[in-house]
Amino acid sequence: GRAADASVASVIEASRANCEASGPSPVTEGLTNGYPVSTLTVTCTKGRKSGHGGLVAVKAIRGASALYVVQRVWRGKAFGRNEPAPIPDAMLHEWSGFLRGVSVCDPASPGHPCPN
Repeated sequence: GRAADASVASVIEASRANCEASGPSPVTEGLTNGYPVSTLTVTCTKGRKSGHGGLVAVKAIRGASALYVVQRVWRGKAFGRNEPAPIPDAMLHEWSGFLRGVSVCDPASPGHPCPN
């Protein structure tokens, strides 16, 4: 998943450059509807310019002819390096359900069926 890796790496780099402390999760790789997928989250304790804390969730899917990247970003008050991000549990739950449901399909390919 070279293309997916590069897109995920660019999110991590941006967060390192723009945050006082950033914490990328391990990248999870797998298949969604037969296509290679990479997902990760990156927390940011405090943006150097914004002064806000943040969380980015990324899902990159490598389709046959394109790379599809979905990102969700949360911004809130800054938090300490050893503190959990002050993100509402309900929002995290909603995000993970949303990202799990994101997939790519190809009506011309039986290996990548589209929902009916």
